[in-house]
Amino acid sequence: MCCPHCENADVIFDSGTASANLDDYRRSGPAPMTARLLAILKAAGVTGLSLLDIGGGVGVIQHELAGAGVSGITDVDASRAYLSAARSEATRRGYADHATYLFGDFVTLADQVGEADIVTLDRVICCYPDVTALIHAAASKRAVISV
Repeated sequence: MCCPHCENADVIFDSGTASANLDDYRRSGPAPMTARLLAILKAAGVTGLSLLDIGGGVGVIQHELAGAGVSGITDVDASRAYLSAARSEATRRGYADHATYLFGDFVTLADQVGEADIVTLDRVICCYPDVTALIHAAASKRAVISV
């Protein structure tokens, strides 16, 4: 089940947007703020840790951290097109068998998602209609404090 906001996100973040975002990432790498987040996480060490990427978009954080040694990835997104793009890039990079992709509103799905060592909310934090609920749901999934 998906909230009205997420249903709209599935329309706004369509296959054209996902394709353009993935092309931008492949061409230019992570956006500056995402690159800073990744640098902090990588410096702390991610080898063998699990990742929950909420609103992961085309999977930039997932792709970068998979390359740095993250062992398992869960991506929850309200855009089917973004999930598809993230999954196809994970397949291209050879780690899709270590990733799970869930469509819908993370706050609604949180009870169905396990804990993770690393929980990220890169851009979703700015557009989710109930940021307090999102933060609480995300914080409940944090298994280890490492950064």
